Amino acid sequence: MGQLIGHAIPGTFFIVFGIWWMLCAMGKFLRKDRSEHRRQNSTSYYSPFVYRTGSGRPIPVEGYVKLFFCTAGVLVEMIGGNFTFMIYHGSYINLNVWDHILMYVFFGFHSLMDIFTGLKYNVPKNSSLAFLTLAYFVESLLFLFHLHNRSMLDVRMHTLLLITSGLCTIVTALEVFNRDRVVLPIGRSLMTIVQGTWFWQVGASLYDPAGKHFKEDDPEEMEFVTILFGWHLAGGCMLTVVLYVTTLTWLKHRKLIKLSGSEDGAEMGMKLLDGQNEI
Repeated sequence: MGQLIGHAIPGTFFIVFGIWWMLCAMGKFLRKDRSEHRRQNSTSYYSPFVYRTGSGRPIPVEGYVKLFFCTAGVLVEMIGGNFTFMIYHGSYINLNVWDHILMYVFFGFHSLMDIFTGLKYNVPKNSSLAFLTLAYFVESLLFLFHLHNRSMLDVRMHTLLLITSGLCTIVTALEVFNRDRVVLPIGRSLMTIVQGTWFWQVGASLYDPAGKHFKEDDPEEMEFVTILFGWHLAGGCMLTVVLYVTTLTWLKHRKLIKLSGSEDGAEMGMKLLDGQNEI
Protein backbone atom coordinates (compact mmCIF):
# COMPACT_ATOMS: atom_id res chain seq x y z
CA MET A 1 0.00 0.00 0.00
CA GLY A 2 3.00 2.29 -0.25
CA GLN A 3 1.30 4.12 -3.12
CA LEU A 4 -1.96 5.93 -3.84
CA ILE A 5 -3.64 3.04 -5.66
CA GLY A 6 -2.80 0.72 -2.77
CA HIS A 7 -4.97 2.90 -0.52
CA ALA A 8 -7.59 3.69 -3.18
CA ILE A 9 -8.63 0.07 -3.70
CA PRO A 10 -9.46 -0.76 -0.06
CA GLY A 11 -10.85 2.76 0.39
CA THR A 12 -13.27 2.30 -2.51
CA PHE A 13 -14.15 -1.18 -1.25
CA PHE A 14 -15.11 0.10 2.20
CA ILE A 15 -17.03 3.13 0.91
CA VAL A 16 -19.06 1.16 -1.63
CA PHE A 17 -20.01 -1.66 0.71
CA GLY A 18 -20.48 0.62 3.70
CA ILE A 19 -23.10 2.61 1.78
CA TRP A 20 -24.68 -0.56 0.41
CA TRP A 21 -24.92 -2.19 3.86
CA MET A 22 -26.44 0.95 5.34
CA LEU A 23 -29.07 1.22 2.62
CA CYS A 24 -29.99 -2.44 3.09
CA ALA A 25 -30.26 -2.13 6.87
CA MET A 26 -32.34 1.06 6.70
CA GLY A 27 -34.60 -0.40 4.04
CA LYS A 28 -35.33 -3.49 6.11
CA PHE A 29 -35.86 -1.43 9.25
CA LEU A 30 -38.29 1.00 7.61
CA ARG A 31 -40.29 -1.75 5.91
CA LYS A 32 -40.95 -3.58 9.15
CA ASP A 33 -44.40 -3.16 10.66
CA ARG A 34 -44.24 -0.45 13.30
CA SER A 35 -45.65 -2.79 15.92
CA GLU A 36 -42.51 -4.87 15.55
CA HIS A 37 -40.36 -2.00 16.83
CA ARG A 38 -41.79 -2.58 20.31
CA ARG A 39 -40.59 -6.12 20.67
CA GLN A 40 -37.56 -8.23 19.89
CA ASN A 41 -37.67 -10.26 16.70
CA SER A 42 -35.44 -12.44 14.57
CA THR A 43 -34.99 -10.01 11.68
CA SER A 44 -31.48 -10.18 10.24
CA TYR A 45 -30.09 -6.94 8.88
CA TYR A 46 -27.16 -8.65 7.15
CA SER A 47 -28.09 -10.60 4.04
CA PRO A 48 -25.69 -10.40 1.06
CA PHE A 49 -27.39 -9.57 -2.22
CA VAL A 50 -28.22 -12.62 -4.31
CA TYR A 51 -29.67 -12.34 -7.82
CA ARG A 52 -32.01 -15.09 -8.98
CA THR A 53 -32.28 -15.97 -12.63
CA GLY A 54 -35.54 -16.81 -14.36
CA SER A 55 -34.96 -20.45 -13.54
CA GLY A 56 -34.45 -19.63 -9.86
CA ARG A 57 -30.69 -20.20 -9.91
CA PRO A 58 -29.02 -18.01 -7.24
CA ILE A 59 -26.09 -15.79 -8.18
CA PRO A 60 -24.38 -14.30 -5.06
CA VAL A 61 -23.50 -10.98 -6.73
CA GLU A 62 -22.28 -9.26 -3.56
CA GLY A 63 -19.89 -12.08 -2.72
CA TYR A 64 -18.44 -12.12 -6.23
CA VAL A 65 -17.93 -8.33 -6.26
CA LYS A 66 -16.15 -8.47 -2.89
CA LEU A 67 -13.96 -11.30 -4.14
CA PHE A 68 -13.08 -9.23 -7.21
CA PHE A 69 -11.95 -6.31 -5.02
CA CYS A 70 -9.84 -8.62 -2.85
CA THR A 71 -8.24 -10.28 -5.86
CA ALA A 72 -7.47 -6.90 -7.43
CA GLY A 73 -5.90 -5.74 -4.16
CA VAL A 74 -3.66 -8.79 -3.97
CA LEU A 75 -2.54 -8.34 -7.58
CA VAL A 76 -1.76 -4.64 -7.06
CA GLU A 77 0.34 -5.46 -4.00
CA MET A 78 2.20 -8.24 -5.79
CA ILE A 79 2.91 -6.10 -8.85
CA GLY A 80 3.89 -3.11 -6.70
CA GLY A 81 6.29 -5.32 -4.77
CA ASN A 82 7.79 -6.68 -8.01
CA PHE A 83 6.98 -10.17 -6.72
CA THR A 84 10.02 -9.94 -4.41
CA PHE A 85 8.20 -10.58 -1.12
CA MET A 86 10.25 -13.53 0.07
CA ILE A 87 13.18 -14.45 2.28
CA TYR A 88 16.36 -13.44 0.50
CA HIS A 89 19.83 -14.17 1.94
CA GLY A 90 18.47 -14.24 5.46
CA SER A 91 16.64 -10.90 5.15
CA TYR A 92 12.92 -10.30 4.79
CA ILE A 93 11.92 -8.26 1.76
CA ASN A 94 8.71 -6.26 1.33
CA LEU A 95 7.09 -7.34 4.59
CA ASN A 96 4.51 -4.58 4.07
CA VAL A 97 3.35 -6.42 0.97
CA TRP A 98 2.77 -9.54 3.03
CA ASP A 99 0.78 -7.50 5.56
CA HIS A 100 -1.50 -6.04 2.92
CA ILE A 101 -1.98 -9.32 1.05
CA LEU A 102 -2.93 -11.01 4.33
CA MET A 103 -5.59 -8.35 4.93
CA TYR A 104 -7.10 -8.97 1.49
CA VAL A 105 -6.97 -12.74 2.03
CA PHE A 106 -9.15 -12.54 5.15
CA PHE A 107 -11.68 -10.28 3.46
CA GLY A 108 -11.56 -12.83 0.66
CA PHE A 109 -12.54 -15.54 3.16
CA HIS A 110 -15.51 -13.38 4.12
CA SER A 111 -16.40 -13.05 0.43
CA LEU A 112 -16.31 -16.82 0.03
CA MET A 113 -18.71 -17.24 2.96
CA ASP A 114 -21.08 -14.78 1.25
CA ILE A 115 -20.86 -16.91 -1.89
CA PHE A 116 -21.40 -20.19 -0.04
CA THR A 117 -24.37 -18.70 1.81
CA GLY A 118 -25.88 -17.34 -1.40
CA LEU A 119 -25.52 -20.70 -3.11
CA LYS A 120 -27.32 -22.32 -0.16
CA TYR A 121 -24.37 -24.44 0.92
CA ASN A 122 -24.68 -25.99 4.35
CA VAL A 123 -22.62 -23.49 6.37
CA PRO A 124 -23.05 -22.52 10.06
CA LYS A 125 -25.40 -19.66 10.82
CA ASN A 126 -23.79 -16.21 10.92
CA SER A 127 -20.61 -17.57 9.29
CA SER A 128 -20.32 -14.59 6.94
CA LEU A 129 -20.56 -12.05 9.76
CA ALA A 130 -18.12 -14.09 11.84
CA PHE A 131 -15.55 -14.04 9.04
CA LEU A 132 -16.15 -10.32 8.54
CA THR A 133 -15.36 -9.84 12.23
CA LEU A 134 -12.19 -11.89 11.78
CA ALA A 135 -11.19 -9.84 8.72
CA TYR A 136 -11.60 -6.57 10.62
CA PHE A 137 -9.64 -8.02 13.54
CA VAL A 138 -6.73 -9.13 11.35
CA GLU A 139 -6.73 -5.71 9.68
CA SER A 140 -6.58 -4.03 13.11
CA LEU A 141 -3.82 -6.38 14.26
CA LEU A 142 -1.71 -5.64 11.19
CA PHE A 143 -2.14 -1.88 11.60
CA LEU A 144 -1.25 -2.11 15.28
CA PHE A 145 2.20 -3.49 14.45
CA HIS A 146 2.54 -1.54 11.22
CA LEU A 147 3.77 1.73 12.67
CA HIS A 148 7.48 1.22 13.35
CA ASN A 149 10.14 3.32 11.59
CA ARG A 150 7.57 5.80 10.28
CA SER A 151 7.19 9.56 10.45
CA MET A 152 4.92 11.20 13.03
CA LEU A 153 2.37 11.99 10.32
CA ASP A 154 2.33 8.42 9.01
CA VAL A 155 1.92 7.01 12.53
CA ARG A 156 -0.91 9.42 13.38
CA MET A 157 -2.85 8.70 10.20
CA HIS A 158 -2.50 4.92 10.52
CA THR A 159 -3.39 5.07 14.22
CA LEU A 160 -6.68 6.75 13.31
CA LEU A 161 -7.19 4.05 10.69
CA LEU A 162 -6.55 1.47 13.41
CA ILE A 163 -9.27 3.06 15.56
CA THR A 164 -11.88 2.77 12.80
CA SER A 165 -11.01 -0.85 12.00
CA GLY A 166 -11.03 -1.68 15.72
CA LEU A 167 -14.51 -0.20 16.11
CA CYS A 168 -15.65 -2.18 13.07
CA THR A 169 -14.34 -5.33 14.74
CA ILE A 170 -16.21 -4.67 17.99
CA VAL A 171 -19.52 -3.70 16.38
CA THR A 172 -19.48 -6.61 13.92
CA ALA A 173 -18.68 -9.07 16.70
CA LEU A 174 -21.69 -7.79 18.66
CA GLU A 175 -23.82 -8.11 15.54
CA VAL A 176 -22.98 -11.81 15.21
CA PHE A 177 -24.97 -12.45 18.40
CA ASN A 178 -27.53 -9.63 17.99
CA ARG A 179 -28.57 -9.64 14.36
CA ASP A 180 -31.94 -8.02 15.09
CA ARG A 181 -30.47 -4.78 16.54
CA VAL A 182 -30.50 -2.24 13.72
CA VAL A 183 -28.08 0.14 15.47
CA LEU A 184 -25.28 -2.42 15.06
CA PRO A 185 -25.35 -2.78 11.24
CA ILE A 186 -25.79 0.99 10.90
CA GLY A 187 -22.79 1.52 13.20
CA ARG A 188 -20.77 -1.06 11.27
CA SER A 189 -21.69 0.61 7.99
CA LEU A 190 -20.85 4.08 9.29
CA MET A 191 -17.41 3.09 10.56
CA THR A 192 -16.74 1.16 7.34
CA ILE A 193 -17.52 4.26 5.28
CA VAL A 194 -15.28 6.43 7.48
CA GLN A 195 -12.53 3.83 7.18
CA GLY A 196 -12.88 4.00 3.40
CA THR A 197 -12.72 7.79 3.19
CA TRP A 198 -9.76 7.81 5.59
CA PHE A 199 -7.92 5.25 3.42
CA TRP A 200 -8.28 7.71 0.55
CA GLN A 201 -7.10 10.54 2.81
CA VAL A 202 -4.00 8.60 3.88
CA GLY A 203 -3.15 7.79 0.27
CA ALA A 204 -3.69 11.36 -0.90
CA SER A 205 -1.73 12.84 2.02
CA LEU A 206 1.28 10.52 1.93
CA TYR A 207 1.44 9.65 -1.77
CA ASP A 208 -0.05 12.66 -3.57
CA PRO A 209 0.86 12.34 -7.27
CA ALA A 210 1.16 16.15 -7.45
CA GLY A 211 3.85 16.04 -4.78
CA LYS A 212 1.89 18.12 -2.23
CA HIS A 213 2.40 16.52 1.18
CA PHE A 214 1.85 17.46 4.80
CA LYS A 215 4.89 18.33 6.89
CA GLU A 216 5.62 14.95 8.39
CA ASP A 217 7.01 16.02 11.79
CA ASP A 218 5.14 19.27 12.42
CA PRO A 219 3.03 19.17 15.66
CA GLU A 220 0.49 21.56 14.12
CA GLU A 221 0.08 19.20 11.18
CA MET A 222 -0.54 16.36 13.65
CA GLU A 223 -3.32 18.34 15.31
CA PHE A 224 -4.81 19.25 11.94
CA VAL A 225 -4.83 15.59 10.89
CA THR A 226 -6.83 14.66 14.00
CA ILE A 227 -9.32 17.46 13.29
CA LEU A 228 -9.52 16.29 9.69
CA PHE A 229 -10.39 12.79 10.88
CA GLY A 230 -13.18 14.30 12.98
CA TRP A 231 -14.59 15.89 9.86
CA HIS A 232 -14.47 12.55 8.09
CA LEU A 233 -16.52 11.13 10.94
CA ALA A 234 -18.92 14.09 10.81
CA GLY A 235 -19.26 13.60 7.06
CA GLY A 236 -20.10 9.94 7.63
CA CYS A 237 -22.81 10.93 10.11
CA MET A 238 -24.27 13.46 7.66
CA LEU A 239 -24.21 10.82 4.93
CA THR A 240 -26.11 8.48 7.27
CA VAL A 241 -28.87 11.09 7.65
CA VAL A 242 -29.00 11.66 3.88
CA LEU A 243 -29.24 7.91 3.21
CA TYR A 244 -32.01 7.59 5.81
CA VAL A 245 -34.07 10.41 4.29
CA THR A 246 -33.43 9.08 0.77
CA THR A 247 -34.47 5.55 1.73
CA LEU A 248 -37.61 6.77 3.53
CA THR A 249 -38.59 9.00 0.59
CA TRP A 250 -38.05 6.22 -1.95
CA LEU A 251 -40.04 3.67 0.07
CA LYS A 252 -42.89 6.17 0.48
CA HIS A 253 -42.83 6.89 -3.26
CA ARG A 254 -42.94 3.17 -4.04
CA LYS A 255 -45.66 2.70 -1.41
CA LEU A 256 -43.58 0.04 0.31
CA ILE A 257 -44.28 1.46 3.76
CA LYS A 258 -47.62 2.41 5.24
CA LEU A 259 -48.10 5.94 6.55
CA SER A 260 -51.37 7.45 7.68
CA GLY A 261 -52.54 10.56 5.84
CA SER A 262 -52.12 12.76 8.91
CA GLU A 263 -48.61 11.64 9.64
CA ASP A 264 -45.84 13.71 8.09
CA GLY A 265 -42.23 12.71 7.56
CA ALA A 266 -40.99 14.38 10.75
CA GLU A 267 -43.54 12.55 12.92
CA MET A 268 -42.67 9.27 11.26
CA GLY A 269 -38.98 9.93 11.82
CA MET A 270 -39.56 10.59 15.54
CA LYS A 271 -41.51 7.37 15.91
CA LEU A 272 -38.81 5.38 14.15
CA LEU A 273 -36.17 6.91 16.39
CA ASP A 274 -38.26 5.99 19.43
CA GLY A 275 -38.38 2.46 18.09
CA GLN A 276 -34.60 2.44 17.70
CA ASN A 277 -34.14 3.49 21.29
CA GLU A 278 -36.18 0.52 22.41
CA ILE A 279 -34.09 -1.74 20.20
